Amino acid sequence: LHDALPIFYELLTGTTPFPSKDLLSLGYGEMQRVIAQVEPPKPSTRLSSMEQEQQTVIAKNRSIEISALARGFKGDLDWIVMKAIEKDRSHRYDTANGLAMDIGRHLRTEPITARPASAMYRFQKLVRRNRLVFAASGAVVAALAVGLTLAMIGAHQSRLEAAKALRAQADEQAQRKLAQSSEQKARA
Repeated sequence: LHDALPIFYELLTGTTPFPSKDLLSLGYGEMQRVIAQVEPPKPSTRLSSMEQEQQTVIAKNRSIEISALARGFKGDLDWIVMKAIEKDRSHRYDTANGLAMDIGRHLRTEPITARPASAMYRFQKLVRRNRLVFAASGAVVAALAVGLTLAMIGAHQSRLEAAKALRAQADEQAQRKLAQSSEQKARA
């Protein structure tokens, strides 16, 4: 299984984890050391560091836009590939079936096992799988928030109008008393 995994990397990026020309320029011992000890770049990093011509060829072969190519590899696919070609055997997938299951999870937008699980990651996957439900829920919450805000504004304006009416009534009563007292003074 591990010998076939650089092919998986090559299928995604169009190049091996360590480019052949780079390895061939090294001596045999140094080549072994690089393969055994040096971590290759993630597929998304490899794609973004390629020359424009190489990116165009790879994107054309996959019938995808260049900008979407590296973005599509970032995240889960990077994690899956890097776990598959991990130097430490105990950190790799135990079986080809484990790798296949993680690829299936990725395709179904479910959390993968290659990535450290966090509550935020699982929530993001849940949202992506159930976009319509979360969009509808968001719209309902937004409508409730707008409705509540408008109701609060209306209640505040009602209180202001009631206070204004009470002040006007108090002013009217004061004017009446003033007029009555002026009338009484005028009679006297």
